Amino acid sequence: MTTSTDRLLALLTFALVLASCNSSNQPIYETSSQSASLTPAGSPTKSRKPVQLQLLAELDSFRQSASFAQYGFAEGGPHHVWLDRLEAARQQDGISFATKVSLGELMSLGQEYRSSSGRETADTAWFRRRVLDPLGND
Repeated sequence: MTTSTDRLLALLTFALVLASCNSSNQPIYETSSQSASLTPAGSPTKSRKPVQLQLLAELDSFRQSASFAQYGFAEGGPHHVWLDRLEAARQQDGISFATKVSLGELMSLGQEYRSSSGRETADTAWFRRRVLDPLGND
């Protein structure tokens, strides 16, 4: 169950996303051939997948792992790189407000999975919907 502190953390994350938002409406994509590089919309790529969907798939791949249970997103742990990539995506120039909000909610989803030992809960389902909503995948 989510505590009021967890809800406050989610609200603060959302506020930070709003504060750092710019007026551009270009989503970020990752190429399927170079998942670590971010390219703005309109750049020629073989296959484009919104960065938040790529990061969500990665989170799903490790959220129930023993290493995530042990280290979470701790610096030096194997999943801190995911958090760094998410933060780098949020800091990209030229991304849309919806993408920034979605990435903030993805960060909160990761924290909820850490709290729930990787299990799906009502709170993780809520954050997952919030990650997908700006993309029209609801």
